Amino acid sequence: MSHNPPTKIILDTFILRKLKKTDTPAITKHITKDIIRYTTNIPYPYRKRNALTFITFSLKNWHERKAIIYGIEIDNEIVGICSLEHIDNINHKATLGYWLAKEHWGKKITTQAAQKVVEIAFNILKIHRLEVEHFEENIASQKIIQKLGFQLEGTKR
Repeated sequence: MSHNPPTKIILDTFILRKLKKTDTPAITKHITKDIIRYTTNIPYPYRKRNALTFITFSLKNWHERKAIIYGIEIDNEIVGICSLEHIDNINHKATLGYWLAKEHWGKKITTQAAQKVVEIAFNILKIHRLEVEHFEENIASQKIIQKLGFQLEGTKR
């Protein structure tokens, strides 16, 4: 990465910010079956130790410039994640990821968070290729990806 991404971004209805270990209870609370069913890398049941491991991973990788993982904060609580992971500074590529607590679905929060993180990827981190994956049955995620301007390149089997 040639430039440092902001650690906190204030938007109209939420804040994107670097995670803290004190976010452990909120992340544990909000990762439910509704979130996990659309992921391949979140264990079930999701426990406090899983959240702490994730936050530690997030902070380490931010410091090492391998990932930029933002918490989505509403009313002083983390209710989701929007991230750039697998940052490859040689080939200038990364992977976009996100999840949001079910009670906040349908409010365009994920779309707005992802738009901001995509801007950071291209304008600050100078990423040339950004990838994102979703499960075929996750229509909401598919719509977000389309709104962000991504193009379908293939289907994994």
